[in-house]
This record gives sequence, structure tokens and C-alpha cells, in this order.
Amino acid sequence: MDTWRHYLRLRLLDASAEHGPKALAQAHFDYRSRAIRGLKAPPARSERVILMVGGQYGGSPLSHTLGELFVAEAFSPLAQQRALAMLDDIKAAMRQRITQLPWMSEPTKQLALAKLAAMRAKIGAPAAWRPYDGLALRADDYLGNLLRINAWATADRLAELDKPVDRERWNTSPHIVNAFAAGGNQIIFPAGILQPPFFDARADDASNYGGIGMVIGHEITHHFDDRGRRFDAAGNLRDWWQPADAGAYQARADRVAALYGGYEPVPGVRINGRLTLGENISDMAGVQIAYDGLQRALARQRAAGQPAPLVEGATPEQRFFYANATIWRTKYRTEALVDQLRTDSHSPGRWRVLAPLTHTPAFALAFGCKPGDGMVAGDPVSVW
Repeated sequence: MDTWRHYLRLRLLDASAEHGPKALAQAHFDYRSRAIRGLKAPPARSERVILMVGGQYGGSPLSHTLGELFVAEAFSPLAQQRALAMLDDIKAAMRQRITQLPWMSEPTKQLALAKLAAMRAKIGAPAAWRPYDGLALRADDYLGNLLRINAWATADRLAELDKPVDRERWNTSPHIVNAFAAGGNQIIFPAGILQPPFFDARADDASNYGGIGMVIGHEITHHFDDRGRRFDAAGNLRDWWQPADAGAYQARADRVAALYGGYEPVPGVRINGRLTLGENISDMAGVQIAYDGLQRALARQRAAGQPAPLVEGATPEQRFFYANATIWRTKYRTEALVDQLRTDSHSPGRWRVLAPLTHTPAFALAFGCKPGDGMVAGDPVSVW
């Protein structure tokens, strides 16, 4: 018991150190942020408090308080309408790809199509905001508030045991700039990511499909990546694949892992093709599904006598790929990049562009690339 007490005391101190007295907070920063990620100075406490309220990834128990304010200010019905229209196009593009897969048998295709049809999307914000009954905070006890919030949230989740799954519940806040392939065969696009540069309700389709459209395709594909494919249309862990189809899938996934494992963003440190496999499969398929979705939108415009014009000399297809590259623009310290390569399931932003587009025939067509050019794979890798 003494060992457990020492261990749990250490974990509690480590989890709360950055919010405690200055000496603890500084020690926490020196180890967690300076030594590992190369940061030079901690953010102001005011910034850290805002992150604690909103949650860096939307998972803070109080995050809906900030999300409600954000949605009222920054998310319009027009934005939701356009996002839903894009979702319909991209799901239709995925449906067509599944139907035409040469390596998948008909029984598995039918179950894959059923899973896609049952996939539920949450766009923008929840229909009802989360209540905070029973939570009491004090204006003069910051660290104590954090502990009380965590205790309240734990009790709130424990109270759900043995109850039916609440499929309306949002476990993230709508102000977060992120998207999710969630349990229960769901995809979630908070209002925070439905903003420039990912999405602009006033922008043309080419830019939006290349930005948030690619993210939509990515999250759809997550439910068919190396882990997501193991869950059925209801979100239950169940093997619904014919053995030969599962083998054919694995062979293609192995090629994706080998492709990314060949990239060396930092001398001596390569991308871990296995650790990042699910994200990479979803990136490679997501951009192509979004591109197919754009073609559906452009076809409707042409049928209505409204063909998409050139913008600054660029075609809609070219602007699609410009937008796709723009959303992954990043700057890294070398220490942070090494840390990501060792621990993160996502490839660095630069390779989230270079790898998928090199293996996307539509990119070569849009920019007149020829076989042998640097952005044209000699033997393109494709899963979906």
C-alpha cells in the first residue's frame, strides 16, 4: 500500500504541478516543455487558465461554457448548410469508390456500404448545451477548482454506467479546431474547424473542398482505416470482412506503412509508418474522396449554367490542391518535431501534403506533371 500511495501522490503532483505554486509550475515546465519540446518560456498564466476552461482538445468538463459563446459569435446557419452539402457529396464519392474497388468482394462491399450509410455526422454544435448541476466553484481557489471539476466530471460519467449510450452527447466543445471519428460510427466537425483556412461559407467550392472537404474525407476514412475497419455499422467491435478481403486490405496498408517509413524529416529520425498508419491511410484516401466530391459539385454548377471560373489564373482543381496544402502549413522547433515523430500518430504537416498528393493522379493532371517528376509516384499506393 505504501508503494501505491507514493505512486498516486506522484501522479497527482505531476498532473497538477503546472497549476500549482510557482516552484512546482516551473519544474513541470522545465521538464515537460523545455527539455522535451524546446519551448523557451511558459505561456502567461492567463493563457493557461483559458486553456483549462476551454480545454486544448475540447475535453475539459467546462469547455461547453466557452463553446456556447463561440458558436453564437462565429457559426452561422449558412455555414452549417454548406458543410452538410459538402458532406453529402463526399459520402457519395466514398460510396462510389467502395462500389468500384477491384480487390473487395461483393459481400464485404455491401457491409462497407451499410456502414457508410449508417455513419452519423455532428456538424457545428450540439442541439442542447451541457448542464452543470451540482458543480460549485470558488473565485479564490484555482487549483482546488480544477480538482473539484475533475471529481464532478468523474461522478457524472460514472452515473452513466448501465444506461443506454447517449448518441447525442458531444464529448468535445464546438469551439475546438479539430475533427473526430468518434465511437458509435460517428464523425464530428466542431464549429471551430469550420473557419478559415479550413472553411469559409462565403468562399468557392474549390477552396472549401480542398480544406475542410479533405478533413471530412479523412474522418470518414478513419472508420475504414487499420483500426476503424474492425468496427461495424453500429460501432461494435466485430469482424465483418471476408478473409480474402482482409488480406488484400492488409497488403495495401503495408505499402502505406512502408511509404511513410521512408521519409526522414529530421536526419536520423524517420516517420514511424506503423504508428501513423491510420492517419496516413485517412490522409491518402481523404484528399482523393474530397476531390471526387468537388467534381460532383462542379458538375451541378455546369448543369445549372454556372461553370467555375479561373481565379488568378488557377483552375478549380488547382485551387483545391492549394487549399489542401494551406491547411497543413506548420512551423516546428526541431525538438518538437523529433518528439512528434517518436510519439504522435500523425505525420508532420509537410508530409501530410507531399505523400498523399504524390500518389494522387488528379494532382498530376491538375498541374501538368509528367511521369518521373518529383510529385508523381511511379507506382501509386492506394487503399480506398
